[in-house]
Amino acid sequence: MTNDAAPVIETTDLSKRFGSVLAVDRLSLRVERGGVFGLLGSNGSGKTTTIGMLLGLVEPSGGSIHLFGNAQPGVRPADLHRIGAIVETPSFYPYLSGRDNLRYFQGISGRSVAGEVDRLLDLVELAPSAGRKFSTYSLGMKQRLGVAYALLGDPDLVFLDEPTNGLDPAGVAEVRELVKALGEDGRTVVLSSHMLAEVEQVCQRVAIISRGRLLAQGLVEDLVRSQGVMRLRTNDDHRASSVLTASPFAHDVSLDGTGILVRTDEEPWMLTRLLAEHGVYVAEMTPVQTTLEQYFLEVTGESGIGSDSTATQTGDAA
Repeated sequence: MTNDAAPVIETTDLSKRFGSVLAVDRLSLRVERGGVFGLLGSNGSGKTTTIGMLLGLVEPSGGSIHLFGNAQPGVRPADLHRIGAIVETPSFYPYLSGRDNLRYFQGISGRSVAGEVDRLLDLVELAPSAGRKFSTYSLGMKQRLGVAYALLGDPDLVFLDEPTNGLDPAGVAEVRELVKALGEDGRTVVLSSHMLAEVEQVCQRVAIISRGRLLAQGLVEDLVRSQGVMRLRTNDDHRASSVLTASPFAHDVSLDGTGILVRTDEEPWMLTRLLAEHGVYVAEMTPVQTTLEQYFLEVTGESGIGSDSTATQTGDAA
């Protein structure tokens, strides 16, 4: 029995160990219905292993998985038709055309629907090239055919593991717009990626994973809103800077020519009260918008990833 109000995916303390390597460590995810959910992490963070467990391809070492609000944990055979996926690089028969590849996989799925293949080819903008051999496709075309494959059977939940892997900027843009469109038609898309700038443009919610552990999850707009960094203009910025620098709850205080930048771990109104107590009055205070990549670097402590849209990935070792 399913509960339509429940999350599409909910995991509790999900773990996977390969010998002495703990690839996924007590991961608790919650993916609501509809839209694009980003599963973010650098190479080896555990993203692909996590997707494998969600798909029933990898046996968890511990924890539980609930899909579609099922009362019983795990992937039920009856739910498999509701799930589509491409994990790492999609594989097709090189000497079959794009259309014939989709027809073949549609046939072995046992869920043939008249006109579905042509509809999907139109959706991923491959209809003009549908009769060409797969071996002649560009990498971007191959990835888009992979997305079409994942949509066979009109699944409610779609997993896309690094769909822009190895693409040039034009190919990245093509796939990005396709993923965005998929998230707008009512289905739930889980996008695994290390391309943070791309993810920020298509995902409504994200989870950040590092070394198999969940570091943060939530709405993208909430995560990048300010992270406590405020810009202030006062009647005496230099005195305000001195007062804030001496405060235990104001950090990284700096003057940048347009005001004062300060990070606080308290409510912003406490800054205005503190300054007023010292005879300094705030004329303007606004949160400083950050980027998803900046937030990622802050919570993971890692060096930059995903800044080069042509970067490649070898896949998660864990």
